[in-house]
Amino acid sequence: MFKNSKIFTIILFFYFIVFLLPIDAYGLTYSLNYDKVINEVKKSIQEGQFNKTENLLESLNESYPNNPEILYLLGKVLFWQKKYKESLEFLLKAYQIKPTDSIKSEIEQVKISIKLEQARELENDGKIEKAKDIYISLFENGKNMYESGYYLGMIYFKERDYKNAADVFKNLVSLYPKDIGFKELYAEALILNKEYSNAKEFLLSQPEDIQNAIKSSRADLFCRVRTNYFKTFYAVYGLSSGRQSEKEYGVEISQRIKNTPVVLRLENFEEYGLKDKQFHFEVYPSLGKNRWVSLSFDYSPNPSFLPRTTFGGEIYQGYKNLEFSFGYTHMDFNDSKVNMFYPGITVYLPKNLVLTEKFYYVPKTASHSFVTSLSYELTCKLLLKYSFGIGNSAEQLTTYGDIKKYNTYFHDIAAEFRINNYISLGLEGLYEHRENLYNEKGVNLFLKYWW
Repeated sequence: MFKNSKIFTIILFFYFIVFLLPIDAYGLTYSLNYDKVINEVKKSIQEGQFNKTENLLESLNESYPNNPEILYLLGKVLFWQKKYKESLEFLLKAYQIKPTDSIKSEIEQVKISIKLEQARELENDGKIEKAKDIYISLFENGKNMYESGYYLGMIYFKERDYKNAADVFKNLVSLYPKDIGFKELYAEALILNKEYSNAKEFLLSQPEDIQNAIKSSRADLFCRVRTNYFKTFYAVYGLSSGRQSEKEYGVEISQRIKNTPVVLRLENFEEYGLKDKQFHFEVYPSLGKNRWVSLSFDYSPNPSFLPRTTFGGEIYQGYKNLEFSFGYTHMDFNDSKVNMFYPGITVYLPKNLVLTEKFYYVPKTASHSFVTSLSYELTCKLLLKYSFGIGNSAEQLTTYGDIKKYNTYFHDIAAEFRINNYISLGLEGLYEHRENLYNEKGVNLFLKYWW
């Protein structure tokens, strides 16, 4: 075809340079780019730049479709960014091409994370029971127990189901012994479940460095396990209309016996120029989940104005952030007997606020009183409480000497300051108006030692 061999040689060389060489060179460059990009991927992963890593891998995936290494890395990077559904898609593709145990394990982890994400969405939408069912299923089957257990325990906290919360966090403490947060939550659950001795034993059994770490973030836990106390108090109340002032003073001790609080008090009263003494006993046994009762008995030897004996009780039932109660008290005075009934409701509000409403009724005189109490507690530091009562009952709620019917109202403000884990000081102020009789105002000072 070509008569001039020199021209033919030049044409062949030109063809090689333009067409054949770029094809070979392109393949060589392509391989080098793959290695270079993979190194960049590894570097960006180490630096935590997952968005950059994702972009690099997507570019590689376009050039190298169906490469199991790229698909696997994409699935991992998307998982770290909590893009679980996209992650699952790439990992499944990688597994179809190269079915290895490591990829299968990653797929299982992604599926668990998708379930956890669904549970969190259900929880945020207020569908607590459905969310709880997912957490329980995952936790009981050993699937990501760290997260499923944590979220399950926190739901139990919100539901005030502290026994189940304690069981969950106890398991997590054994599974993740180095996680201080789980230790704190376990102690918290025990305290809220009124297992104070167990909580105290658990905290004090920790190594010194762990105790110090807990104290730095949750010092209140070491304070709240000290629920037993000795109290001494002295109160003085001035009365209008030339009446003699009243005094109340005494000592009180509260001790848990087998996790049941028992209270003993010896109190002296000075009223109307007379003096009475009263011995008080009270116990708070538990009746099961979120239910307990208080039982009390008072005895006054040779009383002048106090009842000779007083006995009664109050039953409490908790439900979520509510607490319902019903109480009864019987008083035997020297010349009369009095029965009193008092239903109530307590609402546990946000910001550590507690609102209590009670209605006191004495059938004998058809007298009644409404009492509202609002308290705020800064745990192991400060307790503030305000009470307001109004009605036509003659009796002051802490004293039972006068059962004549009249209109009355009172304001009561109390504050208790915890100096340290062992000592607290308190001050209470009272103002009461008794229609056509007198006004009463005074203060009560008290000191507590805790153990």
